[in-house]
Amino acid sequence: RSIFQEYIESGTWVKLRELSMTYSFGSRFANLFRAQGTQISLIGRNLHTWTKYTGWDPETNAGAQRTLVRGFSFATTPIPRSVALSITANY
Repeated sequence: RSIFQEYIESGTWVKLRELSMTYSFGSRFANLFRAQGTQISLIGRNLHTWTKYTGWDPETNAGAQRTLVRGFSFATTPIPRSVALSITANY
């Protein structure tokens, strides 16, 4: 099959892959739980992608790691965005 110019676009992108913030509470707060230390963390993954690509995600393709159809983005799903909250107590 021939390649049609109107279906080819730039796949350049920059992605904020992971961002995490952690706060460590003081010993007085940890003592309330009879712990040596406590922390709370907020973690985000795949938060934003800067691109002019018109598809879902320039990082995905229909063939995954197979080289036969690499760069073909029909019916692909984007990598999910996720946010997590973690609370840690060290005993």
